Amino acid sequence: MRAAAALAVGCLLAAGCGGGEAEESGDLRWVSAPSVYASESLPDEHVASGRVRNEGLEPFKAESKELRLFDEDGRRVEGTMIFSRGYSHPLRSQRRGDLPESVDGEDFLRGTQVALAPGKELPLTVAWRVRKGGKPPVRVDYGSGSLPLR
Repeated sequence: MRAAAALAVGCLLAAGCGGGEAEESGDLRWVSAPSVYASESLPDEHVASGRVRNEGLEPFKAESKELRLFDEDGRRVEGTMIFSRGYSHPLRSQRRGDLPESVDGEDFLRGTQVALAPGKELPLTVAWRVRKGGKPPVRVDYGSGSLPLR
């Protein structure tokens, strides 16, 4: 019995540590695969952009600073994420319309905070730099799940 319990705990820990191919998990889903761009003049700089949908039964609430990028080995990759079509000046937003009551208005407009109702969509843009000897990220982790970048 102890051996079975230890094996089960080991499998759970291994699954949670990441690595290998990234798969969608949790309530957020890409509407379609994100577009990934690299600059010819800055080949280490990358941007991925797409739309995500909340497939859950509850509103998805997050701040962009809570999102993390991980490579295929489960190592963290430094990056920046924003719930917007692209990066903009903090005083100018690409997101206009009704503000959810549950979020700070300025953070919502800047794309740094989100409250996404079930079935609704919004843009997610991710930027990162591949350091010398490093690997690119394969997934965006948002705490309760993750989104693949490939």
